[in-house]
Amino acid sequence: MSPAHYQDFTASVAAPNLDGLCPCAHMRASAEIGEDKPAPQALARVAPAAGESNVMSTMMLAEQRTAAALKAWVTRRASIAPSTPLAELERRLRNSMRGALSCAMRREAAKAAKGRPAARVTVTLDQLMAKLRATDFRCAISGLPFWFCGRKFGPSIPSIDRIKPDGDYSNANTRFTLLGVNAGRGCGSDADMYRIAKAIIARKAKGSQ
Repeated sequence: MSPAHYQDFTASVAAPNLDGLCPCAHMRASAEIGEDKPAPQALARVAPAAGESNVMSTMMLAEQRTAAALKAWVTRRASIAPSTPLAELERRLRNSMRGALSCAMRREAAKAAKGRPAARVTVTLDQLMAKLRATDFRCAISGLPFWFCGRKFGPSIPSIDRIKPDGDYSNANTRFTLLGVNAGRGCGSDADMYRIAKAIIARKAKGSQ
């Protein structure tokens, strides 16, 4: 898959919010994560009044610990997931698929609780990610690459599609399609989807003549 296909999928990794830190910690933490953001408060300090030295020492110690923790976070983040388009794509998709699996489990459990037929969810997150890699992050039916269009549930995002709509969410019965394709197919078959797609294309071609 070409890097251009990843462009709309990649999202920058959010660093910790530094706005709540006191000035010294904010400056040190910003330097560690590469932010060019000024501290939210004035940087000047006044000499502590009598009896305040212990409080100031405690605050400075907290600042040092916060800066050290942020430095460790940046180092760990860089070693676990290098900042490349493919790494960012896989990280985002893994988080998305984790949520999709949880949603499917809750939905089917709710059906079972009401005495309705429910599908078993046995496919794993690693199996789903392997499917995405095997198809080069493309829709199994249309062959189009997945992309985000600025909306949470846009038609071009990936969705877990059951090949047999009334079957389980198993490794053998799942694939990835565009959400628009999955929603349009519904409980029908691939043949139903192709027939509808051909009719749409034929009607469009006829109208353009």
